[in-house]
Amino acid sequence: MALLAFLALPFLYVTLGRLSTSANSKSSVDPSKSSKPKSGKKFPSMADLTFSTGSKSFGMSAHDDPMPEEIVRAVRNETLGFGAILLISLKYRTDRQDAVTLIGSSQGISITKLIPAVQGEEINEKALPWGEAKEKLPLPYLGSWRSHMDAFKYIVDNKIETALVLEDDIDW
Repeated sequence: MALLAFLALPFLYVTLGRLSTSANSKSSVDPSKSSKPKSGKKFPSMADLTFSTGSKSFGMSAHDDPMPEEIVRAVRNETLGFGAILLISLKYRTDRQDAVTLIGSSQGISITKLIPAVQGEEINEKALPWGEAKEKLPLPYLGSWRSHMDAFKYIVDNKIETALVLEDDIDW
C-alpha cells in the first residue's frame, strides 16, 4: 500500500501542477502571480518543478511546453524512469527469469537487479516477523514477506530514490 502511495504522489504532483498552470493561463491574471487557496497552501505549478535524470536536470518555466521532448525521452529509458527495476525470483527459476528478460528486452526495459527469493522454510525462527503474523501466516507467505524485505533493504542500502519491484510471474 505504501509503495502505491509513493508511485501515485509524483503523478498527482505533476497533474495538480498542470491544472494550476492551465487555470492561470486561462485567466487575465499575470501567471507569475498565482493566488493562494483559502487554506494558505499553494499547489505547485509547473514552474516549481525540476526533473532530474542522473547527471542532467530539466527546469521548467511557466511558459514552457508542459512535456518537452527531452523529459519524455529521459522518462522512457530502460528503467521506465525508476532508479531501478528489481526482480524477485527463486534462484532455480531461471525459466521465469529468462521470460522476464525476453519480455522486457522486446519493450526496451531492463531488470536492474535480481533479488533472490526466500522460501518460508529457510527463514530462521529469530528472523520471523513479530506478532500474530509469526503464528498465523503460512510459510509461503512468510517467504514472500522476507523476499520483499530483502528488496526494500537493497533499495535503502543503495540509496535508490525510486524502484519498481516485480515478481517473476509478471506478465505484460
